[in-house]
Amino acid sequence: MRFALCLAMVAWIGCESPHASDVKASPNGLEILSQGIEPRRVLAYSFHNDQKSILELALDMTLTAGAMGGAVPTIVSAIEIAVEGVLPTGHANVRMTVLDASARDRPDAPSPAASLAAQLAAIKGVTIHATIGPDGKLSNTTLEGDQKRPEAQQQQINSLVASFQQLTMPIPNVPLGAGAMWKSTRPIDQGGLKMSAVNTVALTNIEGTRLTFAVKSELHGADQTVTISGVAIHVEHISGTGEGHLTLELDKLTMTGEIDATFKAEMSAENEKTPMQITTKLVVTPR
Repeated sequence: MRFALCLAMVAWIGCESPHASDVKASPNGLEILSQGIEPRRVLAYSFHNDQKSILELALDMTLTAGAMGGAVPTIVSAIEIAVEGVLPTGHANVRMTVLDASARDRPDAPSPAASLAAQLAAIKGVTIHATIGPDGKLSNTTLEGDQKRPEAQQQQINSLVASFQQLTMPIPNVPLGAGAMWKSTRPIDQGGLKMSAVNTVALTNIEGTRLTFAVKSELHGADQTVTISGVAIHVEHISGTGEGHLTLELDKLTMTGEIDATFKAEMSAENEKTPMQITTKLVVTPR
């Protein structure tokens, strides 16, 4: 579950809630806080056939559960995003593939990188097909193949599928300028653990097709019970925060930046109650 939660942290980064009175809806479902200053224009992804990009994700995680836990070796994955066809609507059918997944030793990690080899091997070659709109919204997401996998592996892959949602940032399809802000709220189901992520983006600069933005995030969840490997675990006091700074290239399907996040909860199983905290740092760079 540790690695699955690690992937889930990638999936929900966003921002804090605005005041309801300040919000208006974008036609593609995002809630706009501000359209920014003039000049403004409609920002859109630009796709072309055979377009490809490769992103490297380096993730550092520290997990504490009561008196146990500690740093985890750095997880490094390479994700290829390839356009398979551009539709007349401007949407693109894309293929997202895990080209590689490995671990690097960290000086403060008690376990060696080799201890994660089996878990990471399970996601190498995983391929996801989806459709991306000019506004960056992902739809029709499907996992290639129907191979049956052990529960732990399937949780990792489900988390990976969810994390792909963050490799394309949805953008309101209304005119925007520097200083624009928008919010989205979406549900997350991580191995049966149901949560809600509230995401807000602040667009700090527009330079041609390059967007620079800051993000913040809040994660919430009601007290609930999940079953993991046949064991019922009661989870309560679920919360999380995140903050990051990223640059997005609309015509290259590439993203660069860093995201820091923290997840907290209290877990009870077999009459034992354990507070848990996961802190992560994700660095995204194009290859």
